[in-house]
Amino acid sequence: MEQEYLIRSGSLQGYAELMTSLQGDTHALLKQVNLCIDDLKTHEKLISFNSMQKLLEISAGQLNMPHFGLTLSQRQNIEMLGPLGLLMASCNTIKEAIYTVQRYMSAHSPAENWILSEIGNTASITRFEYATNTIPVKQVKELALGACYKMLTLFIGNQFNAIRLELSHSAISDIKIYRHIFKTDVKFNQDADRIIFDKKYLDYPVIFHSKERSQYLENYINLATQPFDNIERKIISLISQGIETNQSLLDSISTVLKMNKRTLQRHLTTQNISFKDLVAHVKGTKACWYLSASQMSITAISAALGYHDCSAFSKAFKKQHGCSPLQWRNKKQSTANKPNAR
Repeated sequence: MEQEYLIRSGSLQGYAELMTSLQGDTHALLKQVNLCIDDLKTHEKLISFNSMQKLLEISAGQLNMPHFGLTLSQRQNIEMLGPLGLLMASCNTIKEAIYTVQRYMSAHSPAENWILSEIGNTASITRFEYATNTIPVKQVKELALGACYKMLTLFIGNQFNAIRLELSHSAISDIKIYRHIFKTDVKFNQDADRIIFDKKYLDYPVIFHSKERSQYLENYINLATQPFDNIERKIISLISQGIETNQSLLDSISTVLKMNKRTLQRHLTTQNISFKDLVAHVKGTKACWYLSASQMSITAISAALGYHDCSAFSKAFKKQHGCSPLQWRNKKQSTANKPNAR
């Protein structure tokens, strides 16, 4: 059975707004791929990668707009990557930021990855897609390359100029559109999808201090701290965003909520909620996501969830699920590979 890949709904950042500007029927198109507008209201919803690809293709077709993916890419920023975007913003150099994406891309989507290569005085970022397709989907490739190029200009600045951009499919739009967006030569029918640029940019510092760029951080934090139905849901959201850091979650969340940590704990106690149990719940949920949707090693997952060692992770996971992380993953894969699995 073909594996069903998932991707964060942040990958469709700007879709609804673009459809509105083009007077498209957003709800009808989403319905065709078993999605709804609520799936796009948060960037953290996990949706089908296949549905996302189909949505881009039918949107381009019904709007008679072959450059739909490219246009959507220009409406996106690192906000679409969520916590991964924040991690990139904290890097010192462009090379470090690219390697961060390469290492943790499965947290955004296990269906693809980006690999950095260096040859002589040039560097390249190549996109690899693990999901197999029986139909030629091109919009998702152009969206991904367009978004990647925009990330580079976001972190390097307008001084960034690529040497060449390569696409593995034939051109589906006027060549002038490609050159307008990428501002460089674009070659088609290549062996892979990649952006080639001068190696010197790898040593450039990550620029993330201008008002325009840092607005992303403010927007992301505001979104994370919007009032929920109750404090439990608010804290779960904040735990999820800070779980990979080495900071004390209780201290950092208390600061964000502008509440003394003892006051916060007392507030939770009055609702029969334990902060420790909330952390365990979030870690357990994320662990299952990594184990089922990625090929990350147990060691890597343990580190991503903030555990100091694998044994602590395995002990906590077994307490919640009754088996070790590896046993849980094997059972999940065994079920998925059964002929009658749906």
